[in-house]
Amino acid sequence: MSVCESCDVPIALTRFNFPVSIMCRPNLLGVRSKIRLPGLDAELCLPVETKRAVGLGAPFAAPRLRGDKWFCKVVEHAEPEWYRLQGWGAFHSGGPSPDDWVGHLTGGVLRVAVPKATEGQVLKAADLVHESIANWHESLRDWIEVLTHQDLDDRHPEERAHGLAAVETHAWTFRSEETRKRASVLFNPTMHLREASGEPLERAQWRIAVRRANAQVPPPDSHILLRDARGAARRGATRRCVLDAATSVEITLTPLLHRQVSASLGSSVADELLPQRQLISAKLPVLVALGLALPSSLYTDVFVVRNKVIHGGYVPSGAEAQAALSAATMVVSSHSPLA
Repeated sequence: MSVCESCDVPIALTRFNFPVSIMCRPNLLGVRSKIRLPGLDAELCLPVETKRAVGLGAPFAAPRLRGDKWFCKVVEHAEPEWYRLQGWGAFHSGGPSPDDWVGHLTGGVLRVAVPKATEGQVLKAADLVHESIANWHESLRDWIEVLTHQDLDDRHPEERAHGLAAVETHAWTFRSEETRKRASVLFNPTMHLREASGEPLERAQWRIAVRRANAQVPPPDSHILLRDARGAARRGATRRCVLDAATSVEITLTPLLHRQVSASLGSSVADELLPQRQLISAKLPVLVALGLALPSSLYTDVFVVRNKVIHGGYVPSGAEAQAALSAATMVVSSHSPLA
């Protein structure tokens, strides 16, 4: 049994929320993807474009589904604040060609086949979704982050707007010297906005992310650590950035060196020559001698700073964290590519 418009299988619909909006290209709009949840036949449907314009005047629309007007009415009644403020997303920048436009997705529709169109069967399906959807989405999010370098962490969201501090309020009261009466004033500091990180998600990347989330195949540890280092850098956590960046490099290069030596001399010889406790400073020259392309400042930018953090409690500067992240990105991207 598959979820389809033309068959007579009863279908239940619910809104699927993206906790952090996803930057996307136009070719992602309208895509429908079969998703694998235990005991369910389900499909995730993305919103569709209304007209090619930027901003609130042209928000994305709900996926074109049977009964979508009734669905939207129910969702708006059940979640009015979220629905009205977030909608389905919109374009936020244009481009020289139609394919260059960039939008953000805030939600889609989850379609689930049910044995019978009864309240009990729909609640049973909802319970099955509840048991597995969080893990499925976490895997999907991991893949989108490593493929696009977007920051989609909803537990510790990236602060993109800097205005009043959390402890401040706009209103101030005082007794005016001029009038000798009580007065008030509103303080509105300059708002500083930072662009979202990463590249917009495209249809091909979405399909990869969905396929691997369905299979519950996680991204390589090196890419997850690199993702964590990027997130730490954007939050000013420079120590964590350097530590994660260094670890991503080590777990990329150490097995690579072992494989290369094993191919020539055998695994037992490689084990003797390259013990696990051997320092990375001894491994890097060997890798270079074997012809591996590495950033010339890799050891200085990553491991010297890492050692200062570990052994001296050093707090790297923002520039040092970015240099470590840049070098680590070059290594992991070149020598641990995402297939």
